[in-house]
Amino acid sequence: MERGIDSGGEGGRLAGKRGGSPGAARSWRRSLPIVLSMLDIWFTREFPDLPPCLNREERGRSERFLRGVDRRTFVQAHTFKRLLISHYDPATAPGDWRFVNSSYGKPGIAPSHRCHFNLSHSGPCLAVALADFPVGVDIERQREMKDVEVLAREVFHPGEREWLVAQPCFLTAFFRLWTVKEAILKAVGTGFSTPPDSFCCEVSSGEFASANVAGSRWHCWSRSGGDFHLSVAAAVQPLSGPRYFQVHGAPVARSVSPSAVCHPSVSRLLRYASSADCCCCR
Repeated sequence: MERGIDSGGEGGRLAGKRGGSPGAARSWRRSLPIVLSMLDIWFTREFPDLPPCLNREERGRSERFLRGVDRRTFVQAHTFKRLLISHYDPATAPGDWRFVNSSYGKPGIAPSHRCHFNLSHSGPCLAVALADFPVGVDIERQREMKDVEVLAREVFHPGEREWLVAQPCFLTAFFRLWTVKEAILKAVGTGFSTPPDSFCCEVSSGEFASANVAGSRWHCWSRSGGDFHLSVAAAVQPLSGPRYFQVHGAPVARSVSPSAVCHPSVSRLLRYASSADCCCCR
Protein backbone atom coordinates (compact mmCIF):
# COMPACT_ATOMS: atom_id res chain seq x y z
CA MET A 1 0.00 0.00 0.00
CA GLU A 2 1.69 3.14 -1.15
CA ARG A 3 0.85 6.42 -2.81
CA GLY A 4 2.23 5.25 -6.14
CA ILE A 5 1.04 2.26 -8.16
CA ASP A 6 4.32 0.74 -9.30
CA SER A 7 3.80 -3.01 -9.39
CA GLY A 8 6.92 -3.65 -7.33
CA GLY A 9 5.18 -2.98 -4.04
CA GLU A 10 1.58 -1.90 -3.88
CA GLY A 11 1.11 -3.87 -0.68
CA GLY A 12 2.64 -3.74 2.75
CA ARG A 13 3.41 -0.03 3.12
CA LEU A 14 0.39 1.35 4.93
CA ALA A 15 2.49 2.29 7.94
CA GLY A 16 4.65 4.48 5.73
CA LYS A 17 1.74 6.59 4.58
CA ARG A 18 0.61 9.65 6.23
CA GLY A 19 0.58 7.54 9.03
CA GLY A 20 -12.93 -24.60 -19.14
CA SER A 21 -10.42 -26.21 -16.76
CA PRO A 22 -8.58 -23.86 -14.41
CA GLY A 23 -5.25 -24.69 -16.03
CA ALA A 24 -6.25 -24.37 -19.65
CA ALA A 25 -4.26 -21.64 -21.37
CA ARG A 26 -6.55 -18.94 -22.76
CA SER A 27 -5.88 -17.12 -25.98
CA TRP A 28 -5.81 -13.37 -25.49
CA ARG A 29 -6.26 -12.91 -29.21
CA ARG A 30 -9.82 -14.19 -29.50
CA SER A 31 -12.72 -11.74 -29.44
CA LEU A 32 -15.14 -12.39 -26.59
CA PRO A 33 -18.37 -10.64 -25.61
CA ILE A 34 -17.70 -8.28 -22.74
CA VAL A 35 -19.89 -10.30 -20.35
CA LEU A 36 -17.61 -13.30 -20.81
CA SER A 37 -14.42 -11.42 -20.00
CA MET A 38 -12.07 -13.17 -17.62
CA LEU A 39 -10.90 -11.98 -14.21
CA ASP A 40 -8.49 -14.32 -12.42
CA ILE A 41 -6.71 -13.64 -9.13
CA TRP A 42 -3.65 -15.62 -8.07
CA PHE A 43 -2.37 -15.22 -4.53
CA THR A 44 0.11 -16.81 -2.15
CA ARG A 45 1.11 -16.51 1.48
CA GLU A 46 4.23 -18.64 0.96
CA PHE A 47 5.83 -18.39 -2.46
CA PRO A 48 7.57 -21.66 -3.46
CA ASP A 49 11.33 -21.87 -3.91
CA LEU A 50 11.49 -21.31 -7.67
CA PRO A 51 14.36 -19.91 -9.79
CA PRO A 52 14.12 -16.12 -10.27
CA CYS A 53 12.85 -14.87 -13.62
CA LEU A 54 13.72 -11.18 -14.03
CA ASN A 55 15.03 -8.96 -16.80
CA ARG A 56 18.06 -6.71 -16.42
CA GLU A 57 16.07 -3.71 -15.21
CA GLU A 58 14.24 -5.77 -12.57
CA ARG A 59 17.50 -7.32 -11.38
CA GLY A 60 18.95 -3.84 -10.99
CA ARG A 61 15.97 -2.72 -8.95
CA SER A 62 16.17 -5.80 -6.75
CA GLU A 63 19.82 -5.08 -5.93
CA ARG A 64 18.95 -1.63 -4.58
CA PHE A 65 16.97 -3.06 -1.66
CA LEU A 66 18.92 -2.82 1.58
CA ARG A 67 17.04 -5.54 3.43
CA GLY A 68 17.26 -9.11 2.19
CA VAL A 69 13.58 -9.75 2.94
CA ASP A 70 12.52 -6.83 0.74
CA ARG A 71 14.81 -7.99 -2.06
CA ARG A 72 13.42 -11.52 -1.87
CA THR A 73 9.80 -10.28 -1.94
CA PHE A 74 10.50 -8.13 -4.99
CA VAL A 75 12.14 -11.03 -6.86
CA GLN A 76 9.30 -13.41 -5.97
CA ALA A 77 6.59 -10.91 -6.94
CA HIS A 78 8.02 -10.16 -10.38
CA THR A 79 8.85 -13.80 -11.05
CA PHE A 80 5.24 -14.64 -10.11
CA LYS A 81 3.95 -11.98 -12.52
CA ARG A 82 6.06 -13.22 -15.47
CA LEU A 83 5.23 -16.90 -14.97
CA LEU A 84 1.51 -16.21 -14.76
CA ILE A 85 1.37 -14.06 -17.89
CA SER A 86 3.10 -16.86 -19.80
CA HIS A 87 0.58 -19.32 -18.37
CA TYR A 88 -2.16 -17.36 -20.16
CA ASP A 89 -0.10 -16.67 -23.29
CA PRO A 90 2.43 -19.52 -23.62
CA ALA A 91 3.69 -18.22 -26.97
CA THR A 92 6.02 -15.89 -25.04
CA ALA A 93 8.58 -17.21 -22.54
CA PRO A 94 8.40 -15.66 -19.04
CA GLY A 95 11.74 -13.93 -19.38
CA ASP A 96 10.81 -12.29 -22.68
CA TRP A 97 7.94 -10.10 -21.52
CA ARG A 98 8.52 -6.35 -21.72
CA PHE A 99 6.66 -3.79 -19.67
CA VAL A 100 6.05 -0.05 -19.81
CA ASN A 101 4.62 2.30 -17.19
CA SER A 102 1.78 4.73 -17.82
CA SER A 103 2.16 8.41 -16.98
CA TYR A 104 0.84 7.54 -13.50
CA GLY A 105 3.27 4.65 -13.07
CA LYS A 106 0.92 1.73 -13.72
CA PRO A 107 2.75 -1.10 -15.54
CA GLY A 108 1.42 -2.80 -18.64
CA ILE A 109 2.72 -5.15 -21.30
CA ALA A 110 4.64 -3.63 -24.21
CA PRO A 111 3.73 -3.57 -27.00
CA SER A 112 0.01 -3.35 -26.29
CA HIS A 113 -1.42 -6.76 -25.39
CA ARG A 114 -4.86 -8.05 -24.56
CA CYS A 115 -3.69 -9.23 -21.16
CA HIS A 116 -4.04 -6.66 -18.37
CA PHE A 117 -2.39 -7.42 -15.05
CA ASN A 118 -1.82 -5.88 -11.65
CA LEU A 119 0.43 -6.89 -8.79
CA SER A 120 0.38 -6.34 -5.04
CA HIS A 121 2.31 -7.58 -2.04
CA SER A 122 2.21 -7.18 1.72
CA GLY A 123 4.84 -8.97 3.76
CA PRO A 124 4.94 -12.56 2.47
CA CYS A 125 1.54 -12.24 0.76
CA LEU A 126 1.54 -11.75 -3.02
CA ALA A 127 -1.36 -11.28 -5.43
CA VAL A 128 -1.54 -10.97 -9.21
CA ALA A 129 -4.76 -10.21 -11.08
CA LEU A 130 -5.08 -10.93 -14.82
CA ALA A 131 -7.98 -9.87 -17.00
CA ASP A 132 -9.13 -8.91 -20.47
CA PHE A 133 -9.65 -5.34 -19.25
CA PRO A 134 -7.96 -2.84 -16.88
CA VAL A 135 -7.75 -4.30 -13.40
CA GLY A 136 -6.45 -3.41 -9.96
CA VAL A 137 -5.62 -5.64 -7.01
CA ASP A 138 -4.54 -5.04 -3.43
CA ILE A 139 -3.57 -7.53 -0.73
CA GLU A 140 -2.91 -6.49 2.85
CA ARG A 141 -1.91 -8.33 5.99
CA GLN A 142 -4.10 -7.30 8.90
CA ARG A 143 -1.98 -6.09 11.79
CA GLU A 144 -2.27 -3.72 14.71
CA MET A 145 -1.65 -0.09 13.79
CA LYS A 146 -1.19 3.09 15.77
CA ASP A 147 -3.66 5.92 15.15
CA VAL A 148 -5.77 3.87 12.74
CA GLU A 149 -8.78 6.07 13.51
CA VAL A 150 -6.77 9.17 12.59
CA LEU A 151 -5.66 7.60 9.32
CA ALA A 152 -9.25 6.63 8.53
CA ARG A 153 -10.33 10.27 8.90
CA GLU A 154 -7.54 11.34 6.53
CA VAL A 155 -8.12 8.88 3.69
CA PHE A 156 -11.77 7.80 3.76
CA HIS A 157 -14.85 9.63 2.50
CA PRO A 158 -17.33 10.72 5.22
CA GLY A 159 -19.85 8.17 3.95
CA GLU A 160 -17.25 5.41 4.24
CA ARG A 161 -16.40 6.47 7.78
CA GLU A 162 -20.06 6.12 8.73
CA TRP A 163 -19.98 2.54 7.40
CA LEU A 164 -16.67 1.88 9.15
CA VAL A 165 -17.75 2.85 12.66
CA ALA A 166 -20.89 0.71 12.32
CA GLN A 167 -18.88 -2.49 11.77
CA PRO A 168 -18.31 -4.96 14.62
CA CYS A 169 -14.50 -4.82 14.25
CA PHE A 170 -13.07 -1.44 13.26
CA LEU A 171 -9.62 -2.78 12.33
CA THR A 172 -10.93 -5.61 10.14
CA ALA A 173 -13.33 -3.25 8.39
CA PHE A 174 -10.54 -0.71 7.94
CA PHE A 175 -8.34 -3.19 6.07
CA ARG A 176 -11.20 -4.40 3.92
CA LEU A 177 -12.13 -0.84 2.95
CA TRP A 178 -8.50 0.09 2.36
CA THR A 179 -7.97 -2.78 -0.08
CA VAL A 180 -11.20 -1.85 -1.87
CA LYS A 181 -10.10 1.78 -2.27
CA GLU A 182 -6.61 0.92 -3.43
CA ALA A 183 -7.76 -1.78 -5.86
CA ILE A 184 -10.22 0.66 -7.45
CA LEU A 185 -7.62 3.43 -7.79
CA LYS A 186 -5.16 0.99 -9.36
CA ALA A 187 -7.83 -0.23 -11.78
CA VAL A 188 -8.63 3.38 -12.71
CA GLY A 189 -4.90 3.76 -13.35
CA THR A 190 -4.25 6.94 -11.36
CA GLY A 191 -3.31 5.45 -8.01
CA PHE A 192 -3.22 7.93 -5.15
CA SER A 193 -2.89 10.90 -7.47
CA THR A 194 -6.68 10.68 -7.14
CA PRO A 195 -7.36 11.58 -3.49
CA PRO A 196 -8.89 8.50 -1.83
CA ASP A 197 -11.40 10.62 0.07
CA SER A 198 -12.72 12.19 -3.16
CA PHE A 199 -15.11 9.30 -3.83
CA CYS A 200 -17.30 7.05 -1.72
CA CYS A 201 -17.30 3.27 -1.98
CA GLU A 202 -20.59 1.50 -1.44
CA VAL A 203 -19.68 -1.60 0.54
CA SER A 204 -22.12 -4.49 0.80
CA SER A 205 -22.44 -6.88 3.71
CA GLY A 206 -20.94 -9.58 1.48
CA GLU A 207 -17.85 -9.44 -0.70
CA PHE A 208 -18.98 -6.80 -3.21
CA ALA A 209 -18.35 -3.03 -3.35
CA SER A 210 -18.59 -0.35 -6.03
CA ALA A 211 -17.82 3.32 -6.62
CA ASN A 212 -18.08 6.03 -9.26
CA VAL A 213 -14.58 7.28 -10.15
CA ALA A 214 -13.34 9.17 -13.21
CA GLY A 215 -16.74 8.99 -14.90
CA SER A 216 -17.09 5.21 -14.66
CA ARG A 217 -18.68 2.71 -12.31
CA TRP A 218 -16.04 0.44 -10.79
CA HIS A 219 -16.82 -2.93 -9.24
CA CYS A 220 -14.78 -4.58 -6.51
CA TRP A 221 -14.74 -8.07 -4.99
CA SER A 222 -13.16 -8.69 -1.59
CA ARG A 223 -12.18 -11.83 0.27
CA SER A 224 -10.25 -12.50 3.45
CA GLY A 225 -8.08 -15.43 4.44
CA GLY A 226 -6.89 -15.61 8.02
CA ASP A 227 -4.61 -12.61 8.48
CA PHE A 228 -4.97 -10.96 5.08
CA HIS A 229 -7.51 -9.11 2.95
CA LEU A 230 -7.63 -9.26 -0.84
CA SER A 231 -9.61 -7.01 -3.19
CA VAL A 232 -9.77 -6.84 -6.99
CA ALA A 233 -11.48 -4.10 -9.02
CA ALA A 234 -12.55 -3.56 -12.62
CA ALA A 235 -15.07 -1.59 -14.67
CA VAL A 236 -16.40 -4.86 -16.12
CA GLN A 237 -18.39 -7.54 -14.29
CA PRO A 238 -17.42 -11.02 -15.56
CA LEU A 239 -20.43 -13.26 -16.10
CA SER A 240 -19.31 -15.81 -13.51
CA GLY A 241 -17.40 -13.42 -11.26
CA PRO A 242 -13.69 -13.57 -10.49
CA ARG A 243 -11.82 -16.86 -10.12
CA TYR A 244 -9.24 -17.42 -7.38
CA PHE A 245 -6.12 -19.59 -7.42
CA GLN A 246 -3.78 -20.14 -4.49
CA VAL A 247 -0.07 -20.92 -4.78
CA HIS A 248 1.27 -22.94 -1.86
CA GLY A 249 4.74 -23.38 -0.40
CA ALA A 250 4.81 -27.06 -1.35
CA PRO A 251 3.43 -29.06 -4.31
CA VAL A 252 -0.26 -29.96 -4.06
CA ALA A 253 -2.09 -33.10 -5.14
CA ARG A 254 -4.86 -31.41 -7.16
CA SER A 255 -2.76 -28.79 -8.87
CA VAL A 256 -3.66 -26.55 -11.80
CA SER A 257 -3.02 -28.38 -15.06
CA PRO A 258 -0.51 -26.85 -17.49
CA SER A 259 -1.31 -26.42 -21.16
CA ALA A 260 0.23 -28.65 -23.80
CA VAL A 261 2.68 -25.91 -24.78
CA CYS A 262 3.42 -24.67 -21.27
CA HIS A 263 6.92 -23.32 -20.57
CA PRO A 264 8.85 -25.57 -18.10
CA SER A 265 9.18 -22.80 -15.49
CA VAL A 266 5.41 -22.20 -15.63
CA SER A 267 4.77 -25.93 -15.21
CA ARG A 268 6.89 -25.88 -12.06
CA LEU A 269 4.83 -23.04 -10.62
CA LEU A 270 1.52 -24.77 -11.41
CA ARG A 271 2.54 -27.83 -9.37
CA TYR A 272 2.15 -25.58 -6.33
CA ALA A 273 -1.17 -24.03 -7.41
CA SER A 274 -4.78 -25.00 -6.82
CA SER A 275 -8.19 -23.51 -7.45
CA ALA A 276 -9.22 -21.65 -4.30
CA ASP A 277 -12.55 -20.77 -2.77
CA CYS A 278 -10.56 -18.16 -0.79
CA CYS A 279 -13.12 -18.25 2.00
CA CYS A 280 -11.20 -21.25 3.31
CA CYS A 281 -7.64 -20.18 2.50
CA ARG A 282 -6.45 -19.91 6.05
